[in-house]
Amino acid sequence: MTKSVSIVAASILAVAMSSRLVAQQAPTAWQVPEGARVTVDRATGRVTITMPRELSDRAAGGAARFDEWRKTPAPGSGPFKATRVEDPTLPTHTLYYPAGLPAAAGKLPVVLWANGGCRNTSVEFTTFLAELASRGYFIVAIGRNDVPFATVLSAYPPGRNPSDPPLVVGGGAPMLAGLDWITKENARPGSAYFDKVDLSKAAALGQSCGGRQVWEAARDPRIKAIAALNSSFPTRQVGFGPGASAPTDGWTVERLAVPAAYFIGGPGDLAYAPSQASFAAVSDSAPVIKANLPLVGHTGAYREPHPEWAAAVSAWLDWQLKNDAKGKAMFAGEDCSLCKNPNWWFEAKNVR
Repeated sequence: MTKSVSIVAASILAVAMSSRLVAQQAPTAWQVPEGARVTVDRATGRVTITMPRELSDRAAGGAARFDEWRKTPAPGSGPFKATRVEDPTLPTHTLYYPAGLPAAAGKLPVVLWANGGCRNTSVEFTTFLAELASRGYFIVAIGRNDVPFATVLSAYPPGRNPSDPPLVVGGGAPMLAGLDWITKENARPGSAYFDKVDLSKAAALGQSCGGRQVWEAARDPRIKAIAALNSSFPTRQVGFGPGASAPTDGWTVERLAVPAAYFIGGPGDLAYAPSQASFAAVSDSAPVIKANLPLVGHTGAYREPHPEWAAAVSAWLDWQLKNDAKGKAMFAGEDCSLCKNPNWWFEAKNVR
């Protein structure tokens, strides 16, 4: 019976998605790929698609994989070997940057990172963040890698000692605390980071729940670009995530004033519909792109990481923080790389 319900749900969802995507985004219909898992919440009717890549990632052994990542920082594949540092003067964050801070890298742009689930550890993103760092970025990520991976979104679940670091942290303040710290260290003679970063080039990125933290931190004028990965930004009508209420303080995407990006995992990503509405609500005040890679769903872009996803996010950062023409060419112009790549569904507004 469960299998039959799943097949019917998949067929209905494919038809619904197909008509919408033909009109708005994709030149051909999208169908739930073979091997995906489709589930329906009988009480709410909510349909969830788990992509084959996500299922494969889960089968790879989460706990063992996290333990290995904690032991061995990933080097990344960029021109600079990345390292991961837990600086004792910043006990609430983890740093990812080119090992040795080589002079060839120049002053590094700063990337603030907020984790999926608003978790207080970046361990599930360590290979992805190392990939970005290896391409010449100084990343300040929320949380420490010795904080257990939270399977429930509770700061102090039953049995968690209140004196220990919380499993989950929210709001934009943790991101800005990381920016405050590197600002001081960059100016302090004798610091390992003295004069190593360019604070005029700072971006905030976050995955899933982390996108909300990005938006809350984006009020700070020091942040020059923002990106929602498998996430969205609130509008006057819709808040964060499916069914969420709009903010009451007026801080919505209609007021966006800095370059922004949505990197979404296609219809299998629970952020897909919210990102559609959020992107549509952006005014003419800032350049914004929306890049969908339907192969990865909500969580399938980070374990290796997925090479196309990492390349696209890196290129967007290169464009926004390094004024890199090659990075811009992936997103701008009628012949942009993502415009011609059949793996991606791409849209842009106010991009020249």
